[in-house]
Amino acid sequence: MRSLLALLAVLLVTAPLARAHGDPVSDRLLLSDVYFPETAVPDDLARRLITEVSKANGAGDPIKVALVASPSDLGPFSSLFGRPDALAQYLARDLIGVFQGLSLVIMPGQIGLASGSGFQVSSERAVLRGLEVGTGPAALAEAGSAAVRRLSAAPRPAGESGGALGADRIAIAVGGSILLLALVAGGVLAGRRQSRGAPPRP
Repeated sequence: MRSLLALLAVLLVTAPLARAHGDPVSDRLLLSDVYFPETAVPDDLARRLITEVSKANGAGDPIKVALVASPSDLGPFSSLFGRPDALAQYLARDLIGVFQGLSLVIMPGQIGLASGSGFQVSSERAVLRGLEVGTGPAALAEAGSAAVRRLSAAPRPAGESGGALGADRIAIAVGGSILLLALVAGGVLAGRRQSRGAPPRP
């Protein structure tokens, strides 16, 4: 049983890595919480953003941030430049096997947001309304840090822990991971029964 659980854990972690498809943003966010653009971000601003994201994640507000300064940052998905919400939605779907929190995209003058848990993010968008984004890598990093701080500090209903994401969303995100684990387990067990010549259970 322990060996099966270990196998399932490996499958859940390695499956998304195995399907890396040349998209530099999602490929990086599989392994990290922040994607930085090709054009260098000043070290102090990069560290500040990493710290803000780490604090948010530690407080129960799971979030990943992508700073996209130019179409070349998106590799084969350069057509998504200028469409931060579309990119955020793509990232939320692409990372669903390992991450169900918020995907935040910062582009010159624009912010995109999507939830991997399947929730609407209208309240989170309201929190970010009015946040100005400049055009250079430094401005993107500053806006990213400010956005994460706003989301983490957003008011929430009494009894919830975490920021704008909320405890109920975290619980459902965890439930989604458990469901995914169960589906993988079912597939592995069915494959074992078939390999032994026994038909899988209906």
